[in-house]
Amino acid sequence: MNARSLMNFFELRCCERAQWEIRDVATQMLALVRKACPTLFKNAGPRCLKGPAQKKEDVLRKDRASKRKNSTNSENEKWENYLL
Repeated sequence: MNARSLMNFFELRCCERAQWEIRDVATQMLALVRKACPTLFKNAGPRCLKGPAQKKEDVLRKDRASKRKNSTNSENEKWENYLL
């Protein structure tokens, strides 16, 4: 595993929404890598503590909005009627 993969792992698995067993292991791993490479992993950790997590509905809304921008006018009307 490289440093980038570890950073991603810690963001996902140290989160309070992760399963407790994997969160416990990930937290212990984070403590070990912070001792080994403190500069590299000083900002590593769960994303949920860094700010609000995106809700699935928000992601879907953004995706629909981008599809509407890229579609034709008739398709836009269909989407607007669908969303209303």
